[in-house]
Amino acid sequence: MKRWFFILFFSFSGIFLLWDAYLYILMLDHMDPLNTADKLNTLFRYQRLFVPISFLILIVQSNRIARQFRSANYFMLSALFFVFFTLADYIALGEIYWDYRQDHGMWQGEFSVLGFVGLVFSLLAVLLSWLNFVIANFRGKRRNHASLHDHH
Repeated sequence: MKRWFFILFFSFSGIFLLWDAYLYILMLDHMDPLNTADKLNTLFRYQRLFVPISFLILIVQSNRIARQFRSANYFMLSALFFVFFTLADYIALGEIYWDYRQDHGMWQGEFSVLGFVGLVFSLLAVLLSWLNFVIANFRGKRRNHASLHDHH
């Protein structure tokens, strides 16, 4: 079970590192800014969908592990995964994309709250991970307590 968690964790991390690198390289393209901006919008939308889905898959796997081993490590790694890629997407790449749009005349006077949104989502993911651990730990203690009483 632990092995599957790490296979998923490193697979998802590798995919999103390559995805982020591709997004960054696309933003270096100055030949066709409008087409590039459309591609970037689509890729950002998909990434903002797939990172949370990957996080939820890791949380499910963390819950399966917690039933046996009562370890918070997997919940923390799941949260770290989400926080890293969310902040990279919403803050780092979001700022670069914002500059890209301004540099190519696509800015229409709006302002960006992506950094704030990324921080809020990250805090929610950490809270969700912590609550999952608390619930899994509580269930494990109740299950162990019940099994001790069954043996007497």
